[in-house]
Amino acid sequence: PSKLAIQVVHRLGLSLRVTKDTSWQSRQHKGNLEVNLGAVSEVQAADTPKVEEDSDESVPSVIEDVIGYLLAGLSHRDTIVRWSAAKGIGRLCARLPKEMATDVVLAVTEVFDMFENDSGWHGGCLALAELCRRSILLPEQMGICIPFVVKGLLYDLSRGTFSVGAHVRDAACYVCWSLARAYNPSDLEVYVNALSTTLVLASLFDREVNVRRAASAALQECVGRLGNFPNGIELVTTVDFAALATARSSYLSVAPLIIQKDAYRGAIVDHLLNSKLYHWDRRIRRLAAASLAIAFKIDTTYADKHLKGLVTHTVAATEIGERHGALMAVAEAVGTLSTSSIPQPVIDEAVGIIPGLESRRLFRGRGGEFVREAACKIIYNVSTQGHTLPAQVEVLKVGGQTAKTGSRGQLQKFLEDTWKQPLEWLQSEAINAFAAFAAQYYVEYVPAFHGKVFNTMIEGVQENKAPNERRGNILALGSIPACIITAPDTTPESTKLCWEVALDTLCKMTITEADKDKQDAESRRNAVRGLSSLITTLSKLSLLTTETLSKAVSIILTNSMEDYAVDKRGDVGSFARIAGLQHLPTLLEAGITADLIGFDEKHKDGNQLVKLYIEAALQQCVGKIDKLRSIAGGSLCGFLCGGSAKYHPVEGGSTVDPLIAQVVKDVLGADTVERLQTLVSAPIVDWSASQETFPLVVPTFLLDPALGASVMRGVVVSVGGLSAHVTKHAQAAFCDCFTDNSESMSSLLVSTAARAAHDGRLIVPICASFEKLISRDLLHTSFYADVVDMLCVETKHFGTDISKMLSFLPLLGVLCQAKDDAVRTQAWRLAVVLAASRYPKVRNRAAAELYSALLIDARGLDATAAMEVLSTTQWDGTDTVGVRGARDRLYPLLGLTVPTAEEGGALSMSDRTNHLGRNMVMGTYKSLVREAGY
Repeated sequence: PSKLAIQVVHRLGLSLRVTKDTSWQSRQHKGNLEVNLGAVSEVQAADTPKVEEDSDESVPSVIEDVIGYLLAGLSHRDTIVRWSAAKGIGRLCARLPKEMATDVVLAVTEVFDMFENDSGWHGGCLALAELCRRSILLPEQMGICIPFVVKGLLYDLSRGTFSVGAHVRDAACYVCWSLARAYNPSDLEVYVNALSTTLVLASLFDREVNVRRAASAALQECVGRLGNFPNGIELVTTVDFAALATARSSYLSVAPLIIQKDAYRGAIVDHLLNSKLYHWDRRIRRLAAASLAIAFKIDTTYADKHLKGLVTHTVAATEIGERHGALMAVAEAVGTLSTSSIPQPVIDEAVGIIPGLESRRLFRGRGGEFVREAACKIIYNVSTQGHTLPAQVEVLKVGGQTAKTGSRGQLQKFLEDTWKQPLEWLQSEAINAFAAFAAQYYVEYVPAFHGKVFNTMIEGVQENKAPNERRGNILALGSIPACIITAPDTTPESTKLCWEVALDTLCKMTITEADKDKQDAESRRNAVRGLSSLITTLSKLSLLTTETLSKAVSIILTNSMEDYAVDKRGDVGSFARIAGLQHLPTLLEAGITADLIGFDEKHKDGNQLVKLYIEAALQQCVGKIDKLRSIAGGSLCGFLCGGSAKYHPVEGGSTVDPLIAQVVKDVLGADTVERLQTLVSAPIVDWSASQETFPLVVPTFLLDPALGASVMRGVVVSVGGLSAHVTKHAQAAFCDCFTDNSESMSSLLVSTAARAAHDGRLIVPICASFEKLISRDLLHTSFYADVVDMLCVETKHFGTDISKMLSFLPLLGVLCQAKDDAVRTQAWRLAVVLAASRYPKVRNRAAAELYSALLIDARGLDATAAMEVLSTTQWDGTDTVGVRGARDRLYPLLGLTVPTAEEGGALSMSDRTNHLGRNMVMGTYKSLVREAGY
């Protein structure tokens, strides 16, 4: 049936039954103010005239067909059909005799017989809600219907990687809401406990926010109208609309408040143990484990009762979800409960789980990474809580036999295997667990064991290893414990300590690999993270020196902050730059803590590191990537304020830390301190917003003598970039600086271009910046000759790169219109040379630029003949002989001398044969397309 059919049929049934008084329906008690105040002894409510009820025989037989059609619609696959059928049943039953309406209610409950039919459950709950709203469901029928409502509130069918049932739970909440509005408290007194606990469970632990809020609304209605829910007022004020906005808030903030109530604690613990801990969604499993651990802490009797069973279930579980949930529950319980609350045998069993699962190969297969995550949590929490590890654990050997082996060795082996996994979040969990585990249990250095552990890490970072293995071992090197840090290296003929070897290795890992096939941006990023962890540990052990700190910071600034590697994913070098921005403040703060940065003369070398960091951070603050600008701005302001927690950009009340201010004053000058104070006190909400960042940073620091060069290297990339939302605001701020400071800014830009010679990443946006400045007449004319010289050099260097050659031509076009004769002549010569380029597109574009320049202003030269040659020649054609002839005719027509091979600005077609062999791979479609200039 369709919605229209349902509507027509149920209205047809209504037309067959005139409106009758249904005195048999349940009536909600209405309080009388006069009776309550005692004004009269007895007040009779107005008697409703009693109308004799129809018998079943007086109901037309077609009504049964109508009801049957509507009942069939309750299980329809479309929600709107089910909803229409439920409303039709409710309206029609209000006009039926008691006996027939009772039969309809029983027929509605039959749709609940098939638990797997979620459509039937949804339609049935909607029908019950409509019947309750009209008081058609009699109190004596509650015992039949309420159990279905309670089941509906927790209805959840797993279908692999998803589940169905949210609509059923929402409809069940509607039933509860209707019950509270239509019946007296005495009618529901028997069912208060079931309804209250189930509504609390649904509002706290349901996966869907709309269901949590629907259950909360039903709970508030029940508390307000019935008044017999345990701890009703506390429930209404705690389980409210805003508090249930996120699952994390519901599980970890609201649930602990309700768990403190004796009336609900047992039901909550049972629900978490039997349902949510094994939910199909791993996020819910994690939250359920954390909430269950809080319940264990509130009432340790539940921990004594259930914790050992959870440990056993981790191995006995047959499903990955069950095993993961049980392991997470054990891990959270160990991390939440005090050491005295957990017996040592339970800890021994919990630690023994890990090698037991490994020996049974239960970490492998689909979903095994989540089991590994939970195992890492157990190791981490056992270590941070300081529990005693068992000396030995049992492992299953081939043939089904068990053997005992050392627990530390088995856990170390598990962690090493885990941080080699390809998932970054799993590697992070393993490294966190290793850091806590090693700090707690690796106290005395044992060369045979700890030396092997360290050497395994060193071997695992070599370029011949798999990228996943390298990444994990690099992070592990940064987390080595104190006993290994201070130990001598066991490598033959090595006189270094282990931390020196680790430092040298991590510094080497920040360098881009020479073999392109082995380049791995994530390894270089992890090297920065490992350096930060290692330097922080050295600082805590009072082993940090100025030389060591300078080496680490310089390596990050030189290698990581200048990492612009690109692969098919894009700018993967940004991984290392982001890591550098995030961890350089940590290194500098470690230097301050170790008294390597400060006011005195002995801090001179350490203070220079602050200068280098500020320069690098400001360069990234005006870059073209939004995320990098955001991280760079937050990193810099947090460091200047003495820590990110002290930086409050929205309030605009942050100030530069006095120590940092003095250091900056010593190395950069007092004016720079004032500019930095302007930066940290600005009320910037979003550093990634180009319309806010560029107007603040560029005018403030581009004119600074000490920091202008760094800002210039960053802003030219944004000005000459391709993103319109970045280029627009960067160009406006950039050009404003040239308006009143043309000569100094032009000199700075030309010097930046000179340092970026042959650097394709920088030279292209620099040329675009020059083109914009010259077009607006903002570049000082004394530097035009330098620009055209630079352009000649770069076109010759990038003669085989068509994309860069095409990007140089707009600048060449504006130089061809320069007022200076020498500059214009040199630009014309370059344009004529490019008119015979090997690439058709370059030839055509160069000729067009030269033609436009001659058309606008030929500077007293009769360029009619030259313009005719330019307009009549097919520059992008295949007639290379004709193109060369046209080029040769242009030299005398424009009064130019023919350049020699040494002074040619770019590769012409005569150079084609030599360069094809050296620079291009022939015989491929890619080379053919590139040669054609497309």
